[in-house]
Amino acid sequence: MIDQLQRHPTFVSKPAEIRVLASAIRQDVLETLDAAGPCTIRDLAGYLNRRVDALYYHVRVLERAGFVTVDRSDTQAVVVSQKRAIQLRYDPSNRENRAAVIAVVRAMLRGSQRGFIRAFKPTIAVVEGRARNLWAGRVKAWLTVDEMAAVNELLKELLSILQEQRDPQGDYPNSSKPALHEFAFVFNPVVVR
Repeated sequence: MIDQLQRHPTFVSKPAEIRVLASAIRQDVLETLDAAGPCTIRDLAGYLNRRVDALYYHVRVLERAGFVTVDRSDTQAVVVSQKRAIQLRYDPSNRENRAAVIAVVRAMLRGSQRGFIRAFKPTIAVVEGRARNLWAGRVKAWLTVDEMAAVNELLKELLSILQEQRDPQGDYPNSSKPALHEFAFVFNPVVVR
């Protein structure tokens, strides 16, 4: 969801809008809507393993900021993501923008840490083979400009695969039924002081 490198991303540049995304729960809501498509708040709560009443506040914040719309015409409100493939506009020279982007990244990493911990259980985690679903890693490397370009292209390709929207209730053979996963990364130059 956040900072996805897409062909036609929605750029978010105002610090106030960026700060709306500085919540791991709101990031989860948007990422789940991007992956599953429009759904009721009850379905959303089920996908996120959260109580329904715990999501209403966050959905309202996202709605006020224009990130989602809520159709209340049915007995159950349906939430629809408005902005797919959000890319934050980074401006390290602007203090407000810098602070807001850092807050979003902190929330993103916190959410990823919590997700990893919840999934690191013998009944959930697959840690070897083709069906591996749990990884964490970190590596430092000396990269040329051409190698950085190659890394960025590979990340774009990976994000493109991950951003394909699927109907979680769709008709799939059991062996290929999709399961919701998340992917987070941070790519940065090492700053030596």
